[in-house]
This record gives sequence, C-alpha cells and structure tokens, in this order.
Amino acid sequence: MAIKKISIIIPVYNVEKYIVQCINSALHQDLSENEYEILIIDDESPDHSVDLIRKKFDNIPSIKIISQKNKGLGGARNTGIKNASGEYLLFLDSDDFLLPNVLKELYELAKSQSLDILEFAARGIKEDSGEVVYEMRNKESKNIFSGEEYLHYIFFHNSACNKLYKTNFLKEKSLLFMEHTFIEDIQFNIRAIFFAKKIACCNIFISHFTQNPESITRSNDTEKKIKMVNDIKKVILSIDEFISTNVRENSIAYKPLKRRLSSLINLFLVKSLLIKRNTEQNMVDFNYFKKKGLYPMDYKEYTYPKEILRIIFNFPFTYLLANKLRS
Repeated sequence: MAIKKISIIIPVYNVEKYIVQCINSALHQDLSENEYEILIIDDESPDHSVDLIRKKFDNIPSIKIISQKNKGLGGARNTGIKNASGEYLLFLDSDDFLLPNVLKELYELAKSQSLDILEFAARGIKEDSGEVVYEMRNKESKNIFSGEEYLHYIFFHNSACNKLYKTNFLKEKSLLFMEHTFIEDIQFNIRAIFFAKKIACCNIFISHFTQNPESITRSNDTEKKIKMVNDIKKVILSIDEFISTNVRENSIAYKPLKRRLSSLINLFLVKSLLIKRNTEQNMVDFNYFKKKGLYPMDYKEYTYPKEILRIIFNFPFTYLLANKLRS
C-alpha cells in the first residue's frame, strides 16, 4: 500500500453553498487516488453539508468523513491533524478551493528539501465575479531557513491555509490550534514556524480564498464582533506567554515576534472602539495591557494607515478621549 503523500483537511460547518466546489477542487489534482486523502471534519454542521457530501462523493475512497461535537474551526483542524496519515498536510477551508493539478509540484518541492513547512502563494477572489482582490505571496527565495531565521527575514502570512506542513513535525511538537477562538491562525503559525528546523517559501499559486460576506472577519453580527475582540485579547496573551517562555531576547526572531504582538494590540484597541462593547471593559483591558508591559506599542506597524493609528493611540489621553466619545 502506497504511503499517502498529502492529507487535505477540510473543516465543514454550515457550508453547503461551497462544499461541492471545494471537494471537487481537491479531487482534480495530479496525484493518484492512493497518494492523498481528503479528511472532511464535520464540526456538528447544522445544515445539509454532510448529506450533500455523502450524496455527491460517497463512492470515492480517498474521502473520509469524521464527525465530532462542535469545537470551532481550530478544533476541527486539530481533529484533522490527529487523524492525518499523509507525509504532509494542507488545510483547505470549505469556502475556498485549490487550483487544478498543483499538489504534486508542491509536495515534491517540500519533500526534496525535507521541509517542515512550505509557504505558498494564494489569491483572494470575489465570490460573485471571481475578480482577484489580493495576492498572498512572499518575495521569491531559494533559501531554506530555520524557523527563527524565517521569522526574521520573511514576512509570513497569518493564514494556515497557504502552507504545507509536515505531519509528523506538527504531531511531535504537539502543535494544535486554540479551539472556539477567532484568528487562531497567527498563534498557531508563530509557534509552528519558530519550532521549524527547515522552512521555505515559494510563489506557486495553489489556492483561491473566496471573500465570503458571512465569514467571521466580514460579518456585521455584533456578537461575533465582540467575540472577535475578546479572542484577539486571548491570542495576544497566548503569544506573549509563548515569547516569554521560548524566545531569547538575543534571538533574531525576538523583535519580529514582538512587532507582531504590538500590531495585534493596535488591532485590539481599534476594534474595541468600533464595536458596541462595554466602555468600562475597554478601559479595563487597556489598563491591563499597560500593567503587562504590552503598552505603549513600541514597534512600527506594517502599513502607513495602521502606523498612524498606533501613534495616535500610544498617547493614553487620546485613547481615553476616543473611548469616552464613542459612548
């Protein structure tokens, strides 16, 4: 029996509109049927997604459905990691899709260099027209880096869906996602990249990310927005703890990671002001970050507009005033 080369992990929750296209894209690849597997993680989906999958793809042996109690996107991906049998694994969100015949080249590039992680290129597209909204790729590099070098030299993208991971590497390092938490990708990738012994990036376009108007980051649901802010705080504290425990101050990864952390705090402060969240709670969190030594934000932002906000909110009086005005 041939060893599986790649496990494609597809979390499923309330996505019957997209799931057939997603799975079809995973099937139209240049690997033979016994060389890869598609793990469908049914995260207690309330719609007919799983019924549709069984109806359309019931006779395809490379597809395996695993059902579980709801654990959120991170929990579904964790189940995928634990059940993956491929040498490498790839996370594919169910409203996204792979380009045709791209996995063989990606696998061979990672395998030939014994990489723990290979970061690849992807495009964000509009759901209705397919128009490209953005491209997610790094400057082409032939270098193979250690994790700390990669964090220093390469601006990695937060997404877990534009990377190929060595399965045994994730399992040996016990690398899992935070469950029931938004923006869990950045916390996962900071740890994964830091621990990687061999990591590289390429500009091979592998997938398209559909700009779903109902996604977490674009939803207008007030409760989701409040949860997003609370989860950003949770992720900030987790990353801060990781840096304090694992990253030496003389490491070349130290400043890049502190800069990421600073950027997340800036995001938290901005989003806290933009939603209908308790004003007193905003100030409690603001003062908490000050006590933790995470404020003021000492590192420059990655874009000019965000940098302007960082400068403005680095004056406590300004943030206090903005907080009062919003109420």
